[in-house]
Amino acid sequence: MRTFHVVLRRCGPQWRRGKPVEEQSGWREHAAFMDALVDAGFIVLGGPLADEERVVHAVEAASEDEVRATLARDPWSESHLRIDSIDPWTIRLDARRTESVAPRPAERPSARSGPALIVVDVQRGFDEPSWGPRDNPDCERRIASLLERWRDRRWPVVFVRHDSVEHDSPLAAGTAGNAFKDVLAGSPDLLVTKSVNSAFHGEPSLQGWLQARGVDRIYVCGITTNHCCETTARVGGNLGYDVRFVLDATHTFDLADPAGSIVPAAQLARVTATNLHGEFATVIDTAAALAET
Repeated sequence: MRTFHVVLRRCGPQWRRGKPVEEQSGWREHAAFMDALVDAGFIVLGGPLADEERVVHAVEAASEDEVRATLARDPWSESHLRIDSIDPWTIRLDARRTESVAPRPAERPSARSGPALIVVDVQRGFDEPSWGPRDNPDCERRIASLLERWRDRRWPVVFVRHDSVEHDSPLAAGTAGNAFKDVLAGSPDLLVTKSVNSAFHGEPSLQGWLQARGVDRIYVCGITTNHCCETTARVGGNLGYDVRFVLDATHTFDLADPAGSIVPAAQLARVTATNLHGEFATVIDTAAALAET
């Protein structure tokens, strides 16, 4: 028998009365978290009461403890919204006949468990000769191995796409180079688009999505090692995630230093590994990532 609860939440100390909900601090992260709970089938119905200081959610959960544990991961928990009450609820009448109250697909719980694989900017534009010499020709093959493992485990997979705002960029939105390479077959559990280096500063909120699923460990791979991959790992580490940086499932390009001398791509990758390891992330290779998953 399916078990439902009605949750009443009230505005917390950081809620600014008279201010629209979209202008409250942390709105984007909260909205992404709640959307993910709807997608997962946890939230059946929800919305504010007329006073706009209380919110009601109808949720599907086995127990009050599960409800509290899930909502405690909300970025607005305690700061903007506090739980007033949780009561068991039995649905006797439902005229909507919507998918939101249909039985949850069996695979959804497993899709919300386990570490997340964050695949950064594996896009066709990086095949342009203008980038110069690259390192690690086996990068894409190793990314494919990681994707296969994650899909076998039914663990969360996130694709990150760089939508450059520079019209002449090989990664500009709407161009052929913006598309993913063929190695990224199938659909991800989440697509994040960004125009900066960090995947945590894109749309929708990666942090909110991970929080909604209780994910605390991420594996980072993709392109380029020393730019978007490294930045994503740094930000993830600062946010408290257990970050695994899969170095040999990334690649980069030769780059000129400020004096104009060329720094080889392989050397840049070693410097990234040195910068990250033990400070922001644990740097591993694909074999180690597969062995521990």
